[in-house]
Amino acid sequence: MRDRRWTARVSARMVGAGLALAPVGGVAAQSMLVDFGPSAFFSGPALTVSPDANGNAWNNYQPGASIRLVDTSGGASASSSPQGVSLSAATSMGASLFDDEGLLGPDPAALGPLAIESATRDFVFRLSNSGTDVRFVLGDLDPALVYGLRLFGSSASGPSDGETRYTVTGGGGAQTVALATTGNVQSVAVVSGVTPRPDGTIALRLEADEGRFMHLNAMELIVEDAPPVVSFTQQPSAVIADGGDAVVLETAAQSNQPGLAIRWERDGVPLVDDGRVSGAETGTLVISGARLEDAGLYRAVATNGSTSVVSDAAVVAVRWSDGDAADADADGSVNFFDVLRFLRSFDEVTP
Repeated sequence: MRDRRWTARVSARMVGAGLALAPVGGVAAQSMLVDFGPSAFFSGPALTVSPDANGNAWNNYQPGASIRLVDTSGGASASSSPQGVSLSAATSMGASLFDDEGLLGPDPAALGPLAIESATRDFVFRLSNSGTDVRFVLGDLDPALVYGLRLFGSSASGPSDGETRYTVTGGGGAQTVALATTGNVQSVAVVSGVTPRPDGTIALRLEADEGRFMHLNAMELIVEDAPPVVSFTQQPSAVIADGGDAVVLETAAQSNQPGLAIRWERDGVPLVDDGRVSGAETGTLVISGARLEDAGLYRAVATNGSTSVVSDAAVVAVRWSDGDAADADADGSVNFFDVLRFLRSFDEVTP
């Protein structure tokens, strides 16, 4: 959906044993991929290059670091900060000493966009007897968005009952999911529907549920419920019309999600289609038989879901000759109804 645009003219859930439903190599509307570990010790850093084989950008996290995340396009992640979402740790941790202690040859059908070997073959970890947990903090999250996490942990060796418990805490409370990490080749822990806490953070905690180790190789942070982006691509222009002529205003808007609607306002009051007005809820507004009362400031409002954007104001002026003035209702003839309209207009402007 990221590249698809919907225009109007003013003329991961769990599947089976922990697999996430996603096209091979595909990503959500906005997705951030993180490769955890190692530090440059014996083997040097096993970093995931960007773009990867699927064209996705990655973020590389090593123990002790604090980084800003980019999304899979390489742009700033959905955040309350122009710098993007931050990722840091609140505890110490270790990293795999060699870059082949995790999963080699990951299956894209099982892991989706996480199936990049440089990301799955190394990890961060901690022994339960050297500390109770590993804690990460995702910061500068947008409080208006809903996030999801896909967590992959795998160690090629270790206790046969090795299992890591991941707890994700947001504004709505904590969600916990366990993942058997020893020899794991296909399962992903999935947490969805997470809103940030009042301080704009989401906490991620790793614990050794079974065995003595806790592991995290790779993570995908997904924006699950992003409000539509709406913008105008054509602003309405000022119009000067002679009395009785047609007034035509045009604009164009676009959105990154379906459901875009446009409506017109004059002096802040919504217009409706009637005998003279047409296109009040389209890209092209037409007012036939212009009258003095049609003069004013016209704006278009583009709406998609909870997002509304107002266009620039366009001035509409109506030129009125002496002959036009007598035909107050612009019906082509001067009669009793013109007199009534004149008197009513006088009453409206008299204190």
